[in-house]
Amino acid sequence: MAAKKSIQKSPQQPYSVQEFKSLFYHLNAKPDSAIKIFEESRTVSREDLIELDEKIGEKLGNNKVVGSFTSIKVALSDKRILDISTWGEFADMKWDNSAYVTHIDVQWDFNISLPRYQLPQRHTLRLRIGSDIKPAEALQILLSTDSDIEYDELRAKVVCKIDYINSVISTELLNLVGEWYESLPAESESNKVTIFLTKHDHAASHVIGLLFDIAGVLVGYAAVRGILVYKLFTPTNSIQDIAFSLGVMWITVYIFGYIGGIFSRKMSRRISKLRGYSMFNITKGDKNRRSELKSKNNGIIKRTFGEILVAVLIDVVLSVLHFLI
Repeated sequence: MAAKKSIQKSPQQPYSVQEFKSLFYHLNAKPDSAIKIFEESRTVSREDLIELDEKIGEKLGNNKVVGSFTSIKVALSDKRILDISTWGEFADMKWDNSAYVTHIDVQWDFNISLPRYQLPQRHTLRLRIGSDIKPAEALQILLSTDSDIEYDELRAKVVCKIDYINSVISTELLNLVGEWYESLPAESESNKVTIFLTKHDHAASHVIGLLFDIAGVLVGYAAVRGILVYKLFTPTNSIQDIAFSLGVMWITVYIFGYIGGIFSRKMSRRISKLRGYSMFNITKGDKNRRSELKSKNNGIIKRTFGEILVAVLIDVVLSVLHFLI
């Protein structure tokens, strides 16, 4: 039987590139990746993040972990980025500054001893909370990539990604992060309305325009009936009757449509000023920002629905008068 080939070399004989590759992949496996995206907004506090780290530590305690470290990056609204190396430092920091948190990036690096490999294999879990992609950057990314998945990952509010060798620990950690995130406080009802209006701003502005158009038709129809009933104008033939009716209808629809267009554009501009609440409740700036945005958004929401309600009432009143005349 032929002897097995060995990739061992004497100190005087350097490894070739192919032999080095063979040795490297013999000792280290190529990691796979798994990603989980969370669409729904939740409120994240400092205590919540510390709790997540404790849960991950407990989960990893069931495996043979050989060395681990964590890095925490906190981006603030004043353009500062805090690079924190330990959870103790994160917990002890004074978060009484006026800047609010824009996004947080946490990365857990750990090596796990696995039966099939001589060396402990590296696994990396990364959690990004808060999207720092601006609209212009999002457009540039959309134009420069053919992958919808990559685009969704970059613009998502929360993304959890793990590079793993052991698929079991990967699934367990992704599920753990998912359960942790789902247990966080949900956004308030007012913020849900804010998100709804922001997504459907064109529909809301079109509704107000449509209601004014309907009012124009009702007023025009009532005007034609009133003029004919009280004989303010008497057409001599059916063609003149039709032309007169269409002319009056066109004038009233045009006037009400013009007014509706003004209200529609104003509403669209107003809705564009709505801002989603901060996902974070960590710094003093986070609390102040949430309070300011809540007050401002509530004012915009009340005025928007108030105008729609008034337009609906006008249509209802005109409809009733139409049947009474």
